[in-house]
Amino acid sequence: ILLTPLQRRSDCRCKNAFYDYAKQDLDSTCGCEDGKYFDAAAESCKTCHAQAELCTWSGDTKKSLLPPTLVAGFWAAPAEEVSSFSGHSIWRCVSERTCQLGGECAKNRGGAACSLCKPGTYGPPDGECADCPRKPDDTRLQMALGSLAFIPVATLANSIIAKGSSGSFGSLQALRASIRQLVKYLQVLAVVGGFSVEWPPFMVAILNFFQQCSSYLPSLVLAGCLDSQQSVSTDMAFKWSLAPFALCLICMAALCSEITRSICIRWFSSRGSWIPKFGHWEIMRLFMWGLYLFFATLLSYGVELFTCSACPDGRLTVGNYPHMQCFKDSEWLKLMPFAILFTTLILAILFSAVTLARRSALRALIMSDMKELGYWSFFFEDYRPGYLYWQSMVLTKDTVINVLSIVAAGHGTVQLLLTACVAMCYTQVVLRKKPFACQANLAMEVATNTALSTICIFSAAMGFQNEPNTKDVTSLFENGAESPEYKNRALWTVAVQMAAAGAAVLVLLWQFCLMFPTTANRLPRSLRPLSAEERNFLEEHWQSSLGLPADSPMMEIIQLFDEIDQQTFRELLLSSTATITRTRRTGERSRVRNLHTSSINGHRGAERARLSALAAGRNSFISRNVFMLSDMTYFLSGRNDAVDTSVDAASDAEVGADAELRNHRE
Repeated sequence: ILLTPLQRRSDCRCKNAFYDYAKQDLDSTCGCEDGKYFDAAAESCKTCHAQAELCTWSGDTKKSLLPPTLVAGFWAAPAEEVSSFSGHSIWRCVSERTCQLGGECAKNRGGAACSLCKPGTYGPPDGECADCPRKPDDTRLQMALGSLAFIPVATLANSIIAKGSSGSFGSLQALRASIRQLVKYLQVLAVVGGFSVEWPPFMVAILNFFQQCSSYLPSLVLAGCLDSQQSVSTDMAFKWSLAPFALCLICMAALCSEITRSICIRWFSSRGSWIPKFGHWEIMRLFMWGLYLFFATLLSYGVELFTCSACPDGRLTVGNYPHMQCFKDSEWLKLMPFAILFTTLILAILFSAVTLARRSALRALIMSDMKELGYWSFFFEDYRPGYLYWQSMVLTKDTVINVLSIVAAGHGTVQLLLTACVAMCYTQVVLRKKPFACQANLAMEVATNTALSTICIFSAAMGFQNEPNTKDVTSLFENGAESPEYKNRALWTVAVQMAAAGAAVLVLLWQFCLMFPTTANRLPRSLRPLSAEERNFLEEHWQSSLGLPADSPMMEIIQLFDEIDQQTFRELLLSSTATITRTRRTGERSRVRNLHTSSINGHRGAERARLSALAAGRNSFISRNVFMLSDMTYFLSGRNDAVDTSVDAASDAEVGADAELRNHRE
């Protein structure tokens, strides 16, 4: 091909076997165009993996004759000879912190996809590996001695559960419930942190902190130093043995507790009763409590080897151990039966235990006239008596989120959006059913699940998710992660996470204030639970307003109302027009509604007059009886302020109308 002065050198083709793809550089060196590399074995230009390889030559096409540079987050074995290079066999790494630009491994890492720590080092699946501080034998001894510190913790946990099961909940019950809710939320957030998402750096630091206590737990306790070299088998054996090992420690704690209890009763009879019994039933109860509290983490251990995502060349590898090929690697095939067995046992044991415990709690409620939940109350003490099944709902939600990490592995968009849908649906059901016995626990459940759905939706909208054969979000910007637009997205994502954490902290602060009468009395009336005096006042008021005998079935039901029932019943009387009058004209309905709304705002005197005028002027449409306007709640709590006012209806004409109204209330 002859060149003219007007022709660009980069547009000139080489006359050879691959002239359809190759171009000529300024020094007459042939090469491939952008997006292609030279396959020396086939003597032709091949298309690069846009997601994993950098193939932009910027006019210097002779660079295309060398193996392409790998994008951070991917790894390939170095080419032995350039003259025989035929393309990379690319592996997807856990993240770009493990595999850096050009396929260079992080400190003390090696093997395929930089997935293995070198001998004598330990570390999590992502990031650098650190040197083991001791030899394997010394590490085993230290871990055995350190685990003995769990014995007093188990004894204390048994004491707390025993007090709850005996019905002595105390003022800390709601706070303990919120802490449990927060612990379970952080575990679910750690599962979401393992999705196929390129989180911003600050979010990575937050999620890694949560994962240190869940999927990265082996690195936290130096489990990788138990052997000469850390391996997948070592990590998984440690994770799967946590539950049986905890059961053994609970048995040791029970033995020590019973010995101490016997000595105290024998020598100090007056001081031995404060030590709770710690027999075989207590051992089972404490073990089930631990399985329930850490269910999301234990289930993630079981399904971890099932999270198989595709590499650029189609190879399926395990997410946290990308050097291991799913369905082909010999180590994966050996570990798979144990993973299936562990997952099945966790699900079967916990769901069966919750079902049997619910039956036992129902029997205890019947025998105690709806006052006690019985021996297994720790499963259900957070919930109202009519919602003992809610524990199964929570376990099902956590199971679904873990399953999403398997079925949509490698597809970050699907994982995030489906998780957000699950969290939003669950939040909607919680708001509708109100299953928690305390309003603060209800607020905590709504806050945590709303935060989870918001984080997932916002991360998907910002484009942080990974998808097969697509580049990460930083490639969309001219300066990558240093681009101001990317930093703004990362900043907004962190702000959403901080707002979610702030909501949970506010709920905990609310409950902390309720623990002390001085601070509780300063809270708004709507944030304080009903006292015994206030409950009695409401019951007496409803009895007189509705004309119910003290021994009527309706009064027995009202006396069993919990805090949520009291609030719902009061809102019904406040908002329903049926409690004011029955009218046939739309205009009158609107006027009655406006009167009712104004009365709630405190204008009692004016509303009595207007209501009387309405009743006198509409005798042809309204029942002949008198309508009462009364204060619903006026409690002398030291501040002499009117708390609530409302409009109640008296009974209709005769006994038949009164019976009809009572049926309507029921």
